[in-house]
Amino acid sequence: MFKKIFSDQSTIKRATALLIITLIVSNVLGMLRDHFLASRVSTYSLDVYYAAFKIPDLIFNVLVLGAISSVFIPIFTEKVAHQKEGRAREITNRLMTASLVFTGLFAVILYFTLPWLIPLLVPRFSADRLAQTVKIARIISLTPILFSLSYITSGVLNSYRRFLAYSMAPLVYNLAIIFGTLLLVNRFDIVGVAWAVVAGAFLHFLVQIPSILQTGFKYRLEKFWHDKDLFRIVRLMIPRSIGLGTSQITTLAFTAIASALAAGSIAVFTFADNIQTMPVVVFGTSLATVLFPTLSAEIAENNKENFAGYFTRALKAIIYIMLPTSVVFYLLSNQIVRLILGSGKFSLFDTSRAGQTLAAFCFGLVFEAVLALIVKAFFAQKNTRLPMYAGLLAMFSAIAFGYLLSRFFGVPGLALGLAAGNLISVVYLMYYLNKRFVKVDFGDLSKFVAKSLVSAAATGLITFLLIKITFYFVDLRHYFGILTQTLVSALGGIIGFCIVSKWLGVEEYDSIVKNIFVRFKPPQEAPFEEK
Repeated sequence: MFKKIFSDQSTIKRATALLIITLIVSNVLGMLRDHFLASRVSTYSLDVYYAAFKIPDLIFNVLVLGAISSVFIPIFTEKVAHQKEGRAREITNRLMTASLVFTGLFAVILYFTLPWLIPLLVPRFSADRLAQTVKIARIISLTPILFSLSYITSGVLNSYRRFLAYSMAPLVYNLAIIFGTLLLVNRFDIVGVAWAVVAGAFLHFLVQIPSILQTGFKYRLEKFWHDKDLFRIVRLMIPRSIGLGTSQITTLAFTAIASALAAGSIAVFTFADNIQTMPVVVFGTSLATVLFPTLSAEIAENNKENFAGYFTRALKAIIYIMLPTSVVFYLLSNQIVRLILGSGKFSLFDTSRAGQTLAAFCFGLVFEAVLALIVKAFFAQKNTRLPMYAGLLAMFSAIAFGYLLSRFFGVPGLALGLAAGNLISVVYLMYYLNKRFVKVDFGDLSKFVAKSLVSAAATGLITFLLIKITFYFVDLRHYFGILTQTLVSALGGIIGFCIVSKWLGVEEYDSIVKNIFVRFKPPQEAPFEEK
């Protein structure tokens, strides 16, 4: 029964639809959040605000997110699949207790050590900005405690295919920051926004409580240091935590590099990164998230053919969607930045730099989205070591390329460095995935990519022509004119992509364009359910 739930195509399709819709709403709220921050807070102060996030984020990713994203869900799924649901809940209780203990301990440690750590992160900041960064970072250090509970809750809900509350959590988080920016920034500046972040983290957890209670789960404070499965989680999470740590170290290094560039560079890079993350999360991470429990269930049942079918179809779907998206975002990068950020205290100089940085990010959008799926494929097989090696390789590559390219291109050079790191990581993981687990038909994949590239080229040509044509018919000095140009050009490009891909016979056209969401049917005749 458990297998049937996790392999049912309609369930995956509905879950994907729900997650994509809520992620789109969440990203719209994220854009509104960034819009209000950019318009009401100077980039000089926003450099402080975003720098303050880096060390608490590192703690959360290393201590908590590694265990949940790579190990907890497969082990929870495995226990439930083998009729050990009570044991699965016991592990969850003990993981929550352990997370509370260790994140709380690190929050205390950070409180006293931040005055020494922050100058290492942003060595070019003045004494006043360093003191302000320490103050904000101490407040934000409370969020790993709250997020540890929230993300473990999310892991349980994902395992039970309950995606609604999980999808709502980012919405309330962004809403809290938006209201904090609107109501508190004039009186308390970025300190008020920092407290809004803490309130948002609490709401992120609170909104999921009713759903996890409906599963029958009840939290109890339990001893955790003798639990063998918990130690198994810790042992398996270490490589993943190192992998996530490499990503955070890359961010720390980029923050240090950006702090030495023109004032506002940290904020510009972060804003552009937030914008480019939207299509990656909506079309890449969401698909990988929905598919992850299914891949884990197929591995638990030793169905490698089904696993390979799901993975290959999802890989093609991500490539098919992200190629034209990258082209459209590249050509309309300046317009997108002006629509989201171009007002208030965000100057024309800042807008121009953010547009150039967003354009640079577009060279790596496909790789970033594909990477989310490949990493989940390894995690489903409880293999965290190879993603760790890939993370280390990507970290050194991204920092080296980012540092060198930033000397020539400024902030956009950092985005190009990150794209190079993601490309190297994808090539490395695909090689080992194909060698050890999933036999990818590279001949078929190459034909598919070639057709998709031709279709994406048509998208680029049409989008470019529409940008030039609309220039003569809309007033680009006003918001509505920029919005009209963006919508007309993007829509025309996407329609062109659909027409050309249909003409070329791209297999994903029917399953994605006609039905909106992918039909995850592996290329075999046998049904998934046991007969």
